[in-house]
Amino acid sequence: LWPKELLEALLGLIYPEVCQLCGVQSAGPDEGFVCGGCREDIRLIQRPFCETCGRPFEGQISGAFQCTHCREGEAWFSYARSAALARGKLLEIIHLYKYRRALWFEPVLGALLVNQAEPELRASGHWDWVVPVPLHPSKMREREFNQAERLGKILAKACGIPIHNRLVQRVLPTRT
Repeated sequence: LWPKELLEALLGLIYPEVCQLCGVQSAGPDEGFVCGGCREDIRLIQRPFCETCGRPFEGQISGAFQCTHCREGEAWFSYARSAALARGKLLEIIHLYKYRRALWFEPVLGALLVNQAEPELRASGHWDWVVPVPLHPSKMREREFNQAERLGKILAKACGIPIHNRLVQRVLPTRT
């Protein structure tokens, strides 16, 4: 065995390649330690959805749609999109990634982001930068990493768009 293969075999004895969500099915590092069954629980957001906030709408809509919340409120942004609904297994992945530093989920989250965002970014024109939202210094000390910056780098690389980490600054320690 080559050194890398030997190391992986030894690690496999100590840390079996099992899904880190259900603990039953086989899932290795290439899958972000998430099995196919748990991945099926992730609900991607597809049309129809609100053209402003991206919130999905159940049912049939023939044209552009804006939800009641966006129609009656005043948004501070042009539009927003999410790759998937943050519930079930995906919400568990997000919480473990952000608050427990479960970085092995990064391939799952990065692929989800790239697969959903890249076509939207390419279709909507030229983009100058990917700008991740920074953490307040106190939150950065607590978490030790900025998940938005790490995932932003994956998206920026996949789309060929430069990342700009210092364009915005968080000055208030806002609530999670």
